[in-house]
Amino acid sequence: MILVVDDNQLIASNIVEYLQIQWIPATACFDGESAFELIQKKLDAHEKIDLIILDRMMPKLDGISLVRMLRSRKIEIPVIFLTALGKPVDLVEWLEAGAVEYLTKPVELKELGLRIKNLLTYASGRSKKGYVNTALTNDPSDDIRINGLTVNFASQKIARNGKIIHLSPKEYNIFKLLMDNQGRVVTYQEIFEKVWLDYGSNFSEYTTTITVHMAYIRKKLGGENFIRTVKLTGYIIDEK
Repeated sequence: MILVVDDNQLIASNIVEYLQIQWIPATACFDGESAFELIQKKLDAHEKIDLIILDRMMPKLDGISLVRMLRSRKIEIPVIFLTALGKPVDLVEWLEAGAVEYLTKPVELKELGLRIKNLLTYASGRSKKGYVNTALTNDPSDDIRINGLTVNFASQKIARNGKIIHLSPKEYNIFKLLMDNQGRVVTYQEIFEKVWLDYGSNFSEYTTTITVHMAYIRKKLGGENFIRTVKLTGYIIDEK
């Protein structure tokens, strides 16, 4: 199920209706407090919430505060932020709060639907709490070992010393793209087109987003030791 949270009831209702037409179960809340209560109720009943589509600015409890409350309780449901702000300075705050994607209003419903389907497709291996990677249950013959990591793309698992490393869907897709092209520079534009899937947009507007995602990937994987930046071009994992 997808939860849509927006104090603009018309926007929230339109998104829910569109998703339901696409055979995607969805429901709406119109403020952060009621959304938090619903999420707690669903999880207590062992009902799965796959994704939250969340307005940035709301009365009572804004979107950033809601996500931080969820994260403090170890509830790691992926979040797409909706915002009318569209200011680059907000991007780091959104990502640090736990966003895996964001869209500025007015929202194009078809684009939102494609982004949701992409996220849910690549996140199908995650746990109920929203991670891409869950338990280390894979065929060892598929393992790739690099920089002290054990990587198994067949089961979407990444581990170090037997401990699972959790990546968001975007982070996982970027890392997999680099690994699939090991020994070759993957450009910012290529990452943009293959991970964000926005072929009609200007990729230069996303370079900061890509850079921030890469910082998180390196922090989680120790990637500063093997993911190399090619200035003004992109990134490369050198062949061993």
